[in-house]
Amino acid sequence: MVTLTFLLIVDDATRFRLVIFVPNRETETLKIAFTQWTRIFGWPVVLASDEERAVLSREFQQWIERRRVKYRPLLGGPSGRHTQAAVLNAISRVTRKTMHTISTEATMLKITLSPEELGAETSHAGNICALKNGSTPFQGAIGFIPQDPLDSGDLGDLPNNDTDRCIDKVRLRYIGRTSYQQGLQEERIDRLTKAHGSAYQKPDPECAHEVGSSVEYYKLPEHRMPQDGGDLRP
Repeated sequence: MVTLTFLLIVDDATRFRLVIFVPNRETETLKIAFTQWTRIFGWPVVLASDEERAVLSREFQQWIERRRVKYRPLLGGPSGRHTQAAVLNAISRVTRKTMHTISTEATMLKITLSPEELGAETSHAGNICALKNGSTPFQGAIGFIPQDPLDSGDLGDLPNNDTDRCIDKVRLRYIGRTSYQQGLQEERIDRLTKAHGSAYQKPDPECAHEVGSSVEYYKLPEHRMPQDGGDLRP
């Protein structure tokens, strides 16, 4: 089984992300991969990262210092807390799951995606999913949807006609977006469950009423009607 390594970069403000394939974890390789981000957004003011060996190397630290980028180690927090590290870990888990789902679906369609194509489609799947405010990372970071990674030539390594390419693209795009949305919902439910306990997921008890039943409705406790009846007040 071949293990592929990817660099995940996430903008803290918009949640825009890039998933970049790296053939190895050397410092020089990481620098080249990181410039894919800077070509779009420029250099960040602060770079927060986990304890990756190449990032902590003196060569990489001097490289970002010359560009006036402050480095801050990304430290974890209590389980279930909405910390920067927890958010990044959640995005990382969803990204890996989506990448595996896209790869599996591509194999079933007999499409061999290159690692670069797999990373690009996984990034696209996450960036077109709406956040809590209804906007997507694409809208927040760029304001428009850039070139579709699945439109840049034939998919994988086999030439396809326009019809087959369109069908395969729709399937992969649907699988990727669905997997990403499902993963995000699972992460949110897990975080809320840890914060509020398992009772958070328990539904309210259902009340069964028959036709003709009398139902008392009130907004505030003082609006409750006396037991001897009277007109209902909202």
